[in-house]
Amino acid sequence: MPIGPAQEAMMGRRPRLAGQRAARGCGPAHSGGWLRFDGSRLAEERGACYLTLGRPDLAEDALASAMAQNLSPRRRGAVLVDLAALGAHRGDVDQVVHFAGQALAVAGRTHSGYVSARLHGLRPRLAGLSSDARVPDLHHRIAALPGSA
Repeated sequence: MPIGPAQEAMMGRRPRLAGQRAARGCGPAHSGGWLRFDGSRLAEERGACYLTLGRPDLAEDALASAMAQNLSPRRRGAVLVDLAALGAHRGDVDQVVHFAGQALAVAGRTHSGYVSARLHGLRPRLAGLSSDARVPDLHHRIAALPGSA
């Protein structure tokens, strides 16, 4: 029995192509049930996955596509954190400070525990960049968010 593109992606078979094929078939399909996922979230999820897989080239395009959408503050904050993490992966302190600063502003404005948690998760990625004076300042600003351990 053949499997569909969503199943291919979940099974790890040609995930990039399967994800693209699945995205073509997705639209704003909300069933009214507890599941609130629709095709509009694919770009941000794809970007986060590519970042986790160490594929910054693919992550950047997906995250830029996500930022071009009309995102809720919570989702926008998460994408901003991913863009900051992408900068950390590349060693680009300017990118880290720019996007983490925007995410901090979202967290401060919305009091989103999710965005704060995502920012806290960014801190270990900044370890190799601490020679730039802006990075320790960023660490302190993130540590000052509610929920810091």
